[in-house]
Amino acid sequence: MRISGPYLGLVVIMLFSVLGVNAQYIVTLDAEVRNQQSSEPVVFANVRILDKQIGTITGRDGSFLLRFDDEQVHDMEVLEISALGYQTRQITLKQVYRLLERQKSLELQPLDEAASSTEFLDNQGNYQWGRVLMFKEPLQGAKISIPGTYQEVYSNSDGLFKIPIVDENTLNIEFLGAKTASAQVNTTDTLNVALKPEGERLDEVVLSGQGKDPYGRTPEQKKRFNSAGFAVSQLTAAQIPDWMTTMDQVMSRVPNLWWERGPDGIIRYFMPRSAGMEVGGGGLPIIVIDDMIYPQNLGAVIPEIPVSEIDLVSVMPRVMAVIRYGPQGGSGAIVIETKQNRIVLDGNNAIEERSGLIQGNDFEEELTSIGDISTELSFVKELEAATSFEQAKEIHLRQVESADKWGIGFYTRSAAYFSKWDKNYSLELLMKIASVAPTNVKALRTLAYHLDQYDAKNRARSVYQRIMMLSPGDAQSYRDLANIYVETGEVVKGFELYKLILANETEGVDFSGLTESAEMELRRIVKHHKGRVDYMTVSNDLLDHSFKKDVRIVFQWNDPSAEFEVQFVNPQNKYYNWNHDMFAMQDRMTEEASTGAMMEEFVIDDANSGNWQINVRSMQDDKGVSERNPITLKYTLYRNYGKPDETQYSGAIDLSLLKQKVALDQFLN
Repeated sequence: MRISGPYLGLVVIMLFSVLGVNAQYIVTLDAEVRNQQSSEPVVFANVRILDKQIGTITGRDGSFLLRFDDEQVHDMEVLEISALGYQTRQITLKQVYRLLERQKSLELQPLDEAASSTEFLDNQGNYQWGRVLMFKEPLQGAKISIPGTYQEVYSNSDGLFKIPIVDENTLNIEFLGAKTASAQVNTTDTLNVALKPEGERLDEVVLSGQGKDPYGRTPEQKKRFNSAGFAVSQLTAAQIPDWMTTMDQVMSRVPNLWWERGPDGIIRYFMPRSAGMEVGGGGLPIIVIDDMIYPQNLGAVIPEIPVSEIDLVSVMPRVMAVIRYGPQGGSGAIVIETKQNRIVLDGNNAIEERSGLIQGNDFEEELTSIGDISTELSFVKELEAATSFEQAKEIHLRQVESADKWGIGFYTRSAAYFSKWDKNYSLELLMKIASVAPTNVKALRTLAYHLDQYDAKNRARSVYQRIMMLSPGDAQSYRDLANIYVETGEVVKGFELYKLILANETEGVDFSGLTESAEMELRRIVKHHKGRVDYMTVSNDLLDHSFKKDVRIVFQWNDPSAEFEVQFVNPQNKYYNWNHDMFAMQDRMTEEASTGAMMEEFVIDDANSGNWQINVRSMQDDKGVSERNPITLKYTLYRNYGKPDETQYSGAIDLSLLKQKVALDQFLN
């Protein structure tokens, strides 16, 4: 068997065979799924037997292989084939057997030419190839786009990209913390683009680095996001043995960190050349302890920290160190975080420090509910003037001619309006996004988030599968696909993907920032579906029969540059703010751009009963509704997570519509 990607298998055997095994029969379907009109292979189509844990995905040539026991699956069971841009097909296995006696492929009827096209997977055609560098190192996660279009791609772990072009386009190359660069298309040569740090932003970072984090982020609430392009080696408090008593002993355990004793007898630490650092010439990484910077030059005194107070040690390569700390980080940084400022979510208070309750965090605002905010968009106002469904449709059809002016928001906001008339009509409007931006991952995530909100799980699955095709280097693509498989009843597929995430051995993908979420979701699968998965293949600590959480809240966003604030208000009217912005989290946001992991979760468990409120505020520099491809924030709230009576619902928010802080949700705990 030759494997390409996590599920893209190509197996060359008989077209259809029935093999006798111990008086039973194993049925093997080896076929292809093709476009009924063009005969092109349908890539990443979902193939499954309804109501059974049997399914697979087509490969890049449209092929799939499915094996099952004929005593468990009868001839009248239904095979379902679905893919983005195609009519879902359901056909009995008896009909499948007859078809495959005459032909090798099963066909799907395309609904939309743009959405169903697979030309973007073909290396032939008019493409610009290139490579993005920073400090002469490959840069992963840089966005390469053609202005005025939805054509955009991201560089992979080697800094490489390819983007389809028309005529003599100009490309924009962007990365968080770097100056945007422009390049003229030249299809005869590979473009090499060197990005430079953004000086103004670096000045802000250097200044803010002199004090404590103004938002009080904690190890419980902030993820250890690592960059695949610039790997950050880390050692957590849990990995420090009890017998260690000195800093030097701890540092000896940190991956990718070397040491040698200097002429003054003091041990100094550095990164090997293989980590992208320049050891020669006397360049040594700075040591950063709770945001205080200490150089390692001769005569420098670095404070000794009690081992029991160390929470996290990170080795940061020079690209990330310069972005975070300015020129002082030119040889990298060793970042040490202590426990002295740790804060935790608590059942009695939304936020509590080790030294006692934070003062002055009483919530006293009167906020508008997100469902009550008014819009100034002219096309929405025209729709709201309609007195009937038919009249509203006529208005919408006239508006379609200027849809490009409004961008993706035209479809999401129109769908929101029409949901009061006809949910199916709203879904069809949303699916237009797959036609106007079939290869734009940011737009497709907006589509998927809104489909989740409408509980259109099967449609969302097709979109998440397309995203996986387009961004196989993004950690989030795997997690979202695993999650939607579980939601659509394909638990085995989801289970195997979560195991892949936790193994963190996929070349070019760094899943370390998703470990905690994947573990929680895997525990839930094992508890709910133990009889349907091979639970013996996971570690014992994930087999917790008592696992449950009263409330779990998950936030996701479609762009690492998203800037917003989430506020929690507990029953005692105390609030806690979590900020995702370039002032508080530049290092994390830079890592998100590289890894593609963009989510955060919060758990409220065993807390006092009462009313909780979640508020949200956009911090998008007032970009306004002119954003053609807006930043979308998705939230999912689970009640009784992991218990038989678990419930959940999702919402999708266009941050460009929020001009002020709004009340997002309320719930009783």
